[in-house]
Amino acid sequence: MSMLNATRRAPSRRRNRAAGVFLAAFAALAASACQLPTIDIGFVDFSLVEAGSYDGYWDGDMVKARVAVEAEDGYVSSIRIVEHKTGLGEPAEAIVDRVVQRQSLQVDTVSGATYSSRVILRAIENALTGR
Repeated sequence: MSMLNATRRAPSRRRNRAAGVFLAAFAALAASACQLPTIDIGFVDFSLVEAGSYDGYWDGDMVKARVAVEAEDGYVSSIRIVEHKTGLGEPAEAIVDRVVQRQSLQVDTVSGATYSSRVILRAIENALTGR
């Protein structure tokens, strides 16, 4: 009887191993297919921004952002998020404070909300560059 059980277990182990390899390959393929596109953030010299109100928008497919930027001569005084369509990226909205504080788009993204952070940064860039 123990010999019979041993022969029955061996094929199930092979099947389990094959299933595990298949699942790992499937997960890797699915993850690569779900990669979000890269969003390049350009350089904007805030010291050259003229006084005024600027609106910017960026559509990152799954995440979209619209911002309103207020500037004095050479200084961005405030950034307001008018619209932010996102899944779990709401914490990224804190990035506007970083931008105002540093007077730069070259700021660290919000951990756990990197893509949403980059969408917001691109909307700010578009506002300041007129794109």
